[in-house]
Amino acid sequence: MSYDIKFRKRTIEYLEPGHKYRETAEVLGISPNTLATWVKKQKERGTLEDPPKQHKPRKIDPQILQEYLEKHPAAYQSEIAEYFQCKQASVSNYLKKHGYTRKKR
Repeated sequence: MSYDIKFRKRTIEYLEPGHKYRETAEVLGISPNTLATWVKKQKERGTLEDPPKQHKPRKIDPQILQEYLEKHPAAYQSEIAEYFQCKQASVSNYLKKHGYTRKKR
């Protein structure tokens, strides 16, 4: 559960005049561990905001895949996987997710 920054600041302000962690946690309905984490964040970073989430880079770049499929329309998934240095299942899932179908005409 993510708490609002204003609530976090008010909680730290309530704690500062001499209230104990456990007392503050009970009054505001949060875990003492959460409160300790917020105090630690405030001291180390100077802010209570969470850092932005890091996204893993994707092995299969959509732009490069589209170009590859235009050049090699009859390529097998195993060949595509070898080109992108990933598993065939990853290629299959990606193609299915993005609507690429293989229809025989």
